[in-house]
Amino acid sequence: MLALGLGLSSGAAMAASDPLAQPVKDCHPCRLSPGPGQPALDLTFVFSGSGDEKALTAIEVTPEGGGKTQRLETGDIAVSDFPDGFILDRADMNFDGLGDLALTIQEAADNEDVKYWLYRPESHDYAPLERVGDDDGEYALSPGPDHQLVSHVRDGAVGSTDYWYRVTGTRAVAVRKEVMGAEGALMQDVTYDLTVKPGKVTKRVTVGFSGDSPERTKFLAQLEAASTRADALYRSGDKKGAIALLEPLLKDKQLALLTASYPAGSDAGDRKIVGEVNNYGFYLAEAGRSKDAVEVLSSVTDAAPDRTVAYLNLADAQFAAGAAADAKASYVEYAKRMTAAGNAAHIPPRVAERAQ
Repeated sequence: MLALGLGLSSGAAMAASDPLAQPVKDCHPCRLSPGPGQPALDLTFVFSGSGDEKALTAIEVTPEGGGKTQRLETGDIAVSDFPDGFILDRADMNFDGLGDLALTIQEAADNEDVKYWLYRPESHDYAPLERVGDDDGEYALSPGPDHQLVSHVRDGAVGSTDYWYRVTGTRAVAVRKEVMGAEGALMQDVTYDLTVKPGKVTKRVTVGFSGDSPERTKFLAQLEAASTRADALYRSGDKKGAIALLEPLLKDKQLALLTASYPAGSDAGDRKIVGEVNNYGFYLAEAGRSKDAVEVLSSVTDAAPDRTVAYLNLADAQFAAGAAADAKASYVEYAKRMTAAGNAAHIPPRVAERAQ
């Protein structure tokens, strides 16, 4: 969740600790300001029951110094399951420059429920954020590009569903959905346009394989043939030609879903795939496509962290892309691994120069 800087304290007077920077077990009250020029508000937690039946059921909001109190119903967001407290957050969910209110639980899982309320500066109060067009979940939202909200819902080890929402008034309306999951032996990423009813599939991409399968075996054979030709083209000086042979096979693929082991080194097919993805990223960098190369080579170091040369290729791509700090970290990691392997004499001079 993307947070803005908050002025929030527990109690009517400013406290030394900031409950916004850490979980709170109770607000009695906590004070915040939604933004410059807006009044301070006191938040008070309302609980029902006790012991194992104790639950947070509402938040009462009162303007600093008194005034009409607003009650924000939370539902039974937690029943005796908040030993580490609640997280309060102020993210600008409707992109108006003011902090809205979010409440979640410290010990929640990846798909935690989160409650959101939008701040209304004209009345100095909050309205519940209504979500429309998704699966009626209350999963965490983050401000995304183009004034849209995004939610990421995990489904098992590799499956997921992402929603994109446009905010109109107090409604977040789902306009796009992207589902990652298995279709037989294939791992596919399917995009839906939710602005039409029923939702329409606009893109279907194979991003990997569900374990070993005939499809993966066929892919390995195709990759082997393409990589041999690509290597010959690169050695002859035709970088773009080398990329053109590998890109149809590797573009949109996710390396972690192409391999059958982790780290991707215990399986011969995995080693081949990792090597060719590394070469593809190297060719991209050599052809001036540094940002694309960084994305590809980052996936190599993630999937095969023991592949030392990938850190050098990644560092060079990051350096060319202008990401000096990231490049420095990758150069340092490469040098450390080469030194540990007794190969310090083979470290290129540019590594020391750029790792300063």
